[in-house]
Amino acid sequence: MLLAEKRLGYLSDVRRTPRRYEKKSDDYWSKGIRESRSKRPRLSNETSENEDTLLTLTPDELRSRLKDLGIKTKVKNVTRLLDMYRIALQQ
Repeated sequence: MLLAEKRLGYLSDVRRTPRRYEKKSDDYWSKGIRESRSKRPRLSNETSENEDTLLTLTPDELRSRLKDLGIKTKVKNVTRLLDMYRIALQQ
């Protein structure tokens, strides 16, 4: 606390000057932003039939599917197993 007070005392006379704004590209908002966003991977919010069937699986069934993919686990939490299975399918 004492160090902060000392620092505030030193900086009390200093005034910050804002940085000048320099526009980099004139056509960014018309063209550049669409181009950069089209390159990003998209995550869909829609659930597919495959997702619905995954939600009905029991932990034992999920563990056996993970075992088929070469992943051995002792996790029993359904949400963690679903996350692990989704990640394994993406790889």
